[in-house]
Amino acid sequence: MYSDISNLKIEEQNWYNRLLITVSYYVLYFVDSNRTQLFNSKTTIRNWWEAYNKNRLEEIHHIIKEFENESYFSFHLPNRVIETETLSEVVIGITGLIPENFEEDSLYLIEGLVDLSSTEIDFFNFINIQDSQAISNGFRVQKVFFERFKNFIDTGEFEESDYGNPIPIYVDNSMLVSLNDITLKTIPINENAESFSQMMFNVWKLSEYRNRLSKKNRVENEWLEEIEKEYGTDIQRYLDKVETTEEFKNNIKEFLEGKFTFSNNEIIDTLTDYLVLMNDE
Repeated sequence: MYSDISNLKIEEQNWYNRLLITVSYYVLYFVDSNRTQLFNSKTTIRNWWEAYNKNRLEEIHHIIKEFENESYFSFHLPNRVIETETLSEVVIGITGLIPENFEEDSLYLIEGLVDLSSTEIDFFNFINIQDSQAISNGFRVQKVFFERFKNFIDTGEFEESDYGNPIPIYVDNSMLVSLNDITLKTIPINENAESFSQMMFNVWKLSEYRNRLSKKNRVENEWLEEIEKEYGTDIQRYLDKVETTEEFKNNIKEFLEGKFTFSNNEIIDTLTDYLVLMNDE
């Protein structure tokens, strides 16, 4: 409260990052090596980390280029792996993805890139690119979904689950750091489309909380009740702003009452269809 600790925060984050890299080195390399001692650890681990990330990126680039050669898409390759405390992700730009054909195009894309299931990346963010500009909406696919799809190709059996399925994401400038020479497309804000997008993002978030928090657990149930109030208020506020059918408004109201559910695919399709309609107008 009384002191400037901004530098302390930066230094603390740097040490956490070094700890993360050191643990990764130990788990992914040192344990299976014949070494019993490590000299000049800082340099050794830093060089290993740089080589490790380079190899991960090269593997992803190879898979994407192989598919690009036979597909009607063109890609903007990620220039880095994004690391968080527990997960890794990459951002991939794609040209040729048509919103009106989203379901068909996305399945074709996932099938063509199914070998991403063998990489060590947890999340893949796909951003629609037009004329070197990123459109504000994209979608994210978990590695586990690529694994399920590969199993479907190999065995003909697809494991139905909402976990890991493609979900919509909002693209901002922070994501574009991973793509060279790509800027965020600036378009006049359509308040109706903006409100609808925010409402459906909140519907998805609330759906995830409902699926993952247990009402049988007192702490989780109390937390869920707070989340229901918070997101319920926001969703209702956006619903009052948007122009849509009475049937859809009733579905949202029943969703807030727990009488209606949206699957992830339904949320994506609803959001895509609405944005296409707004663009046509």
